[in-house]
Amino acid sequence: EAIVEKANIDFSCIYAQDGCNVEMEKEDLKKHEAECLFRKVPCPNTSCEKLILFKSIGDHISSSHKDVYTLSSPRLEVLINNINMERENNYWSLMYWKDKNGLEFYPGIVKRNGCWYFWMKV
Repeated sequence: EAIVEKANIDFSCIYAQDGCNVEMEKEDLKKHEAECLFRKVPCPNTSCEKLILFKSIGDHISSSHKDVYTLSSPRLEVLINNINMERENNYWSLMYWKDKNGLEFYPGIVKRNGCWYFWMKV
């Protein structure tokens, strides 16, 4: 094993079985694997428990989630009214916004057990 560690050989990405063809030196591979398009990530929709390939998020959402609200700008406005304030739990539809550089954002808002939670998946 020590000989392999010191050898100047390329290693395959751990996501090769999912389609990644990247091979590189071991010290560079960890950074790639953390950002690999073939890594599995949870669906941005919290009610969906599927793990999907990062590169396939858009396809998964368009085929599996019809209640997506597309934002025209990064500005989020949450309509908090008496009905929402009185409910113990509340869930907003999956939201989606794509910036001018192609980055995709999925903001999430829920109210669980009287507490509001907000997060952003990129």
